[in-house]
Amino acid sequence: MAKSTATKAKPAFDLHIELILVENNAMRKIRVGANITFERLHKIIQAAYNWQEGHMYQFLLFKKGDEGEQPSVEIVTDKEVASNPKIARLVHRAKLIDYLGEHKYILYIYDFGDGWMHYIDVVGSIDNCDDTLPMLLEGENDAPPEDCGGPEGFADFLAIISDPKHEEHKEMKEWATEQGWERFDIKRTALRMYLAGNPGRGVWMKVD
Repeated sequence: MAKSTATKAKPAFDLHIELILVENNAMRKIRVGANITFERLHKIIQAAYNWQEGHMYQFLLFKKGDEGEQPSVEIVTDKEVASNPKIARLVHRAKLIDYLGEHKYILYIYDFGDGWMHYIDVVGSIDNCDDTLPMLLEGENDAPPEDCGGPEGFADFLAIISDPKHEEHKEMKEWATEQGWERFDIKRTALRMYLAGNPGRGVWMKVD
């Protein structure tokens, strides 16, 4: 009897991510496999925002998402950097499926210097997902380049590159290119996410 070539169904989560900026927060809505680790989720989010994985990060998990609520779980790269080691778990061991049923609100902090705050809501779950994952469902607004000085620095960056008459315009554009910065493009972002979620796999995708 011939073997079925159908994609094996798998559980998945839909995540709404909002990177807080001075203006025009950068939003990405993504679908990811429920059985991936938080380390893999980190790499997928990095791809979604075109970050370069150059800094430390952590995930803080909340049950209610109320103002002033303390995290009930910290997902970290090293327990020594956790604010509360008793509730700390390691990114390469902790899987989404073990936490996101109870914790619907996540704060993903990237680059403790610039302090990029990504607020993540678990907005849906799928028991039997046959989509190719990870998947970019929606997205809007540009993400910052690395090392631009946080939300305020990004606001200054945008003002300078949008003004050809600014004395730092040329220099800033050259720096942005060196940083690998680009305007949000849904096709390119989807491709980066796929590759981040499926390391070692080649893919043919025409990107205009």
